[in-house]
Formats: sequence, C-alpha cells, structure tokens
Amino acid sequence: MPSQFWSAIAACFLIALSGCGADGPQIVSADVASQRMLEDYANFLKQLKSDGTKVPENKNEFMPLEPMAPVSGPGIATGALVVVWGQTIGSGRDIIAYEKSAESVGGYVLQQDGTVRKMTAEEFKAAPKAGKK
Repeated sequence: MPSQFWSAIAACFLIALSGCGADGPQIVSADVASQRMLEDYANFLKQLKSDGTKVPENKNEFMPLEPMAPVSGPGIATGALVVVWGQTIGSGRDIIAYEKSAESVGGYVLQQDGTVRKMTAEEFKAAPKAGKK
C-alpha cells in the first residue's frame, strides 16, 4: 500500500490516542502510539486468558470482542496491526502481533511472553513467528 495510507493510519492513531488532561489535548508520537497499540493487544489477550475466553482464531472472531481492545482494534481492522491468530500470552519469544511496517522497515512487535519491542526489518525477518515452525 502507498506510504500515504500508512501515514494516514498513524495520524488517526495519534488523534485517537491523544488524551485530554488538565492542560488540554496531549499528542503522542507514532512510536508511542505503536507501542500502546501492541500493549493494548497484549492486555486484551491477558484479559481473555483471565476470563477463560477462547482467543480469536481469525479477524471475524475478533470483531465482536473488539470493544475489549479499544486501542488495537482499529489497527487490526485496517491491517496496520498484524495478528498471528489463535495465540495467547504465555512464555516464549515468538512474535504474535506486529506493526505491518515491521516487515519492510522495522517496527514494534508483541512477543508471546508479553514483551513489546522495536525491531529492525532484518531482526523481524530473522525472529521466530508463532504458529510457523
């Protein structure tokens, strides 16, 4: 997709993630927005595990649960956040969700142990992905 598309998506996240505090709107960087999106998805998976709810196996199963993931849900819906469906938080370093841009230019990833970290495109390509053995 054209880079303008992804820039527009990032701008939407910046707007959505900007809060209103006592000093007015708070603007966050694209990096912070990406981290929050993946942290939100990790929290979503932890909540499902805590509730004993089955993790979604695909986007169609996720959409009814999307209100539980208010920050990551829009990213999943647009494709800005890629999910390895059927995975949950546990142990291991395999990637279970990532920014779409991580494939080509690097970006943030969520690992099975709940860690959110930034990787270069080369690191991403070499890193193990959940469900792919």
